[in-house]
Amino acid sequence: MKRFRLLKYITGLLLILWVNAYAQDDSSLMKRNLTNKLLDSLWVNPTSFFNNNDTNWRLLCSNLQHIDIQRLNQITASIFTGAQAKIKNGSTANVGVIGSLNKNSSEKRLKKFNKKIKNGFADKKLHPENKIILAEGDSWFEYPLFLEDITDNLIEQDNLAVYSLAAGGDWAANMISNHDYQDEYKILHPDVFLVSGGGNDLVGENRLMSFVSNKPVDEQDKFLDDYREYVVLRENHKPVPLCNANFCPIEYHLFIDSMPRFLSNTDMREVDKIVNGRRYLNKNYYRLLVMFKLEYKILFESLRKLDSIHFDSLKIITQGYDYAVPNSGKKLGVRLFLENGKWLKHPLENLGITD
Repeated sequence: MKRFRLLKYITGLLLILWVNAYAQDDSSLMKRNLTNKLLDSLWVNPTSFFNNNDTNWRLLCSNLQHIDIQRLNQITASIFTGAQAKIKNGSTANVGVIGSLNKNSSEKRLKKFNKKIKNGFADKKLHPENKIILAEGDSWFEYPLFLEDITDNLIEQDNLAVYSLAAGGDWAANMISNHDYQDEYKILHPDVFLVSGGGNDLVGENRLMSFVSNKPVDEQDKFLDDYREYVVLRENHKPVPLCNANFCPIEYHLFIDSMPRFLSNTDMREVDKIVNGRRYLNKNYYRLLVMFKLEYKILFESLRKLDSIHFDSLKIITQGYDYAVPNSGKKLGVRLFLENGKWLKHPLENLGITD
């Protein structure tokens, strides 16, 4: 009788465990299906993910752990090829001459890092002013030829030890897929995380041609009037929602009294240039912007997941761009030897855009 009761108890316990496991699997499947549907929606209507309070964006953020990175790569590939195929890795970070230069520079930097962190460098009680920096990115942090980049200058500071994973020519998509930063983050527990990614994704391999149209929005389109006011508000540092492809979700009546002052503080010639450039952007541009936003979100949340306590004190620093001006002119110095114009001007000219 005792054996029977014990067997019955064990059988019941196994049944409960099986039901719970099945329920969890079923829940995970539902969440994966939800994220796939959201990613499909991102393709159809990318600007519904633009602002942090957009429902689609909030749903996607609450299910980050169920996002398939390969699925993201497929969407990225679709932006350029129009086909659901595996992304073509056009990054030059690890191949050819630039790959060899990156490797050589990284090895030199690693030696400097290892030499500096000896003798208690990371001991906060002995050296509270010392900081360990983990850098992941592209040529902003690893320009292995001709000039000193940001990381080179940081390495020269006595109280900074920089462990660099950066590689000139790398893509943000590669950084997210490779997870190299996660391994080093767990080992180093850095004080600062430097990240730079997106420039090569946007303009490498003549990709800029995928984001602009040679059939611009008509200059008289009502949307451009709203967009002009949006730019003025942004130039005056007002935290207004981002405009989507054809609508600016801004309550302009809130700024009626202040707008004359904002206009007087703003260089309208620059505003007109920005508005004119907006006329040429197509849907793929907005798709890639949302992809960037999502990739950075995944990156930062992965660091939080690795060590939530340390993450609260971690300083994250990234870089942005000023208004880029297409130019193919040669100048003395490094630019005399570079293929000036291949990133912006030549792709635009190939589409007949010369404004």
